Amino acid sequence: MLKWNCLALASLLFTTTNLNAQEGSGHPLFEDDWLFRLGGQHADADVKAGLANPEIGEIPVIDIGASGADTTVTSFWGNVIWQAPERWSLGFSYFEAQAQTQRILGSDFSFGDLTIPAGTGVTAEFTTDFYVLNGYYDFYQAPGRSAGIGLGLYGLELDISLATQVGGQPGGESESADTLAPLPTISAYYKHAFNDKWAVLADIGWLSANIDDYDGEVFAARVSLDYWINDNWGLGAGYTYVDVDLTVDGRVFDQHYEVQYDSYFFYATFGF
Repeated sequence: MLKWNCLALASLLFTTTNLNAQEGSGHPLFEDDWLFRLGGQHADADVKAGLANPEIGEIPVIDIGASGADTTVTSFWGNVIWQAPERWSLGFSYFEAQAQTQRILGSDFSFGDLTIPAGTGVTAEFTTDFYVLNGYYDFYQAPGRSAGIGLGLYGLELDISLATQVGGQPGGESESADTLAPLPTISAYYKHAFNDKWAVLADIGWLSANIDDYDGEVFAARVSLDYWINDNWGLGAGYTYVDVDLTVDGRVFDQHYEVQYDSYFFYATFGF
């Protein structure tokens, strides 16, 4: 449901303009070659993960988010955009998600070499680092607004560990898995300056692909609103939603991850 809400929001931004606003053709979002946006985010991650021998068939999955875990995180958020000559631009973003839970298993569960019987206490930790690269070409340009299409690459660094509890505390047997997965996307974006101060930037990307040992699907949407204090400095806020479904074919164990991630971010922006 949240995915469709993001699509509706993006469609609204793409089609809505402020007819009474001044044209923003001189806005830094269009005039500056470099834009830096640095700040923080408050995020929530719904995480499912599994690790199993490929011979057993379907990978058993533990739902970290549904187990009462604290899946919220406050962390760094950063974005840089290079607006090349003519119609090209290149952007890079970094952000992360974390989840941690302690629970009593209601049924037997296997995670790699670790087999955990029902009634055992388990501590699970999960971290995802997102490295996002997007390249765009403007197919539409007008004073104070433009739209483009392009290609993106989501680099996902995933790390999960499970440990059984002894006396209610971690310290028993443990198993962990990690991977760095490249997931490409086909992207589209729209930016609009309502006047010399206010501007909005929205982008959306999706693709399902099988690359070497990685078979995954990613959907991502982001919208942000800038307020520029002067020609070089500004403030902003925005929202990001990412939905990832990834299976990694390993030599010993296959890994499976399902991550739904949404965050509100706030930042200072600088351009020149």
